[in-house]
Order: sequence, then C-alpha cells, then structure tokens
Amino acid sequence: PHVVLQAASGQPITTLPPDWDKAGVYACFDRDGFFKFVGMSRKVAVSINNHLQVLGADECYAAKVLVWDKPTKDDLEGTAKAWIEQCINATGAPPPRTPGGGGPKE
Repeated sequence: PHVVLQAASGQPITTLPPDWDKAGVYACFDRDGFFKFVGMSRKVAVSINNHLQVLGADECYAAKVLVWDKPTKDDLEGTAKAWIEQCINATGAPPPRTPGGGGPKE
C-alpha cells in the first residue's frame, strides 16, 4: 500500500501523485537512499513539498508514502514507529531530521 517515488533518469522527485494530498506517513530519503526524515501529515504532498524547499533535492531525493482516506491515530503512529525502527535496525540510529532523531531539524 505504500509507494516509493523517484523521478526517472536519476533525478530527484519533483512531481507528487494527486492521491498524496491525503493524511498519511511519509519518509524522505537522500540521494544515496538513506532515511532523512519520517513524519505524519494531514496532507502528505504539502509536507514533502515543504521538505523539498527547506532541505533541497539532495536531502529529499526520494520518498516512501502510505496514505489513508480516514486514518486512525494508531495507523499513523504505528506506521511511523515501524519505519523509524526499520531505520534504526539498518543504521543504528533514527532518521537524523526526525523529531527526537538527534540531528538538525528543519
């Protein structure tokens, strides 16, 4: 049910699908495929566009998204927690730009 989006030709994401204008959980990845941020949003596309503007395309090169029409708090928090745990298992640390991740915040 989630989508990983990266533009063709090795270019960063620039156009987001219309169904991402829903509530959901999203993760931003840098050019090398490392987690940079995991967040929850009422409008995922708006949040990702904000990350693109603040962090730039190198820090928000690709995204993984799971959206719902009517998510519960448990849907959102459970998914975000699972993705953060996935990052910790892979790298030993949470995504650096995620609140509580220990890195710089935007």
